[in-house]
Amino acid sequence: MQESQTATLELQQKPRKSYVRIKFLQVPVHELCGVELFVDIDAVREVSIGRSPENIIVIPDPTVSRRHAAIVKNGESVVIKDLGSKNGTYVQEGGVFNKISEYHVRSSVIVRLGYYTVLEVEYREET
Repeated sequence: MQESQTATLELQQKPRKSYVRIKFLQVPVHELCGVELFVDIDAVREVSIGRSPENIIVIPDPTVSRRHAAIVKNGESVVIKDLGSKNGTYVQEGGVFNKISEYHVRSSVIVRLGYYTVLEVEYREET
């Protein structure tokens, strides 16, 4: 007598790949203008931004604090957080920059750090 063998095939959903694209729109070091960075936000989970070299993204702007802001993966969303900066973190809405302490990025947003640095932050999930 032969025993029948069965194989079980588990279907797994393709893992999502989340990333954040950060584009320098305005920065005191003009060579950085137009530069884009792509960060695997699932792997990194938090992107620190500031003047200090300990940050993942270092901004050479005297109005940007040493640890100015962070882009953080929070569950299924991405949040921009001000880290108690002296000159503030601002998000453009309706053509006006509004100071924020925390902002949920839905797709793409223009962010100002301090007085001179302007970034475009885009969050994408690919399936």
